[in-house]
Amino acid sequence: MLAGIAEWAADADEATLAGLGVTGAVPSESTFRRTLQHLDADALDAAAGAWAARRTLPPPGAQRVIAVDGKTLRGSAAGGEDGRHLPAALDHARGVVLGQTGAGAKTGEIPMLPALLDRIAVGGAVITAGALHAQRDHARYLARRGAHYILTVIGNQPGLHVQLKALPWREVPVTSDTRGRSHGRREHRTLKVIAVAQGLAFPHAAQAIQVIRRRATARKGKKRKWSAATVYAITSLTAAQASPSKLAAMLRGH
Repeated sequence: MLAGIAEWAADADEATLAGLGVTGAVPSESTFRRTLQHLDADALDAAAGAWAARRTLPPPGAQRVIAVDGKTLRGSAAGGEDGRHLPAALDHARGVVLGQTGAGAKTGEIPMLPALLDRIAVGGAVITAGALHAQRDHARYLARRGAHYILTVIGNQPGLHVQLKALPWREVPVTSDTRGRSHGRREHRTLKVIAVAQGLAFPHAAQAIQVIRRRATARKGKKRKWSAATVYAITSLTAAQASPSKLAAMLRGH
C-alpha cells in the first residue's frame, strides 16, 4: 500500500501537488512510512473523514446517503485471536469513506455504530445498514442525531421478521421493478412498500419494504436457472420523504 501511495505521489501533476501543499521534493516511500508510523491512527482517520465529508457535501436539496458496514482485515488474525474488524461509513454517491473505527471481532460491531457515527455529521442523512444493525437502540440514536435509516431485517430480530413477513404483501402492488446485472449475473428485483407507522414495535419505523430478488445463476442449454430470495427492510422515511424508486436505489446502493 505504501509503495502505491509513493507511486501515486511521484506521478501526480504540479497542480495536484500544489493543492496538497507539496512545495519541495515529492516524498518517497520511506518518508511516507516513517510519517505514518508516528501518527495517531484515530486522529488521522478523523481528519481524513472530516476532509472527505467536506469535499462530498451533497448539492442543495439533495440528501446524503451513508452505508454502514464492516469488514475483517485480511491477515489480521494471529495467535488464535480474532481478526481486526473495521466498521466503516461510506458515502453512497461518491464512494468515499467518511469514517471508520476498530472492533476486535465481528460480534463487536453492533455497539460500534454510535462510536463510528459520532464523528460524522449525519443530520438529515439516510443511514443504510445490514441486519446486524437492526437494533432498537440504533434507531433511537439515529433519531436523536436527526438522521433517517433503512435497515435490513432477518432472523436476528425474529419477532420483527415474523411481523414483516405477516404483512398483507399479496394485496400490495409492485412499486419498483428493475433489471440489470449483479456480479456478472442477470438480476431482477421487485419492491413493495407498506406504511407501518402504527403497526411495528420498532422505534420510528414508518414503512416496511419487501424486495424479491431473482438471479440467473447458470445457463442450461438455452434456458437460465433462476434463484429467488425475499428480503425485508424497515425505514423511518415516510412515503412523502422517499418514493419507492428512491428506496430501491438506496437498498441497491448499500
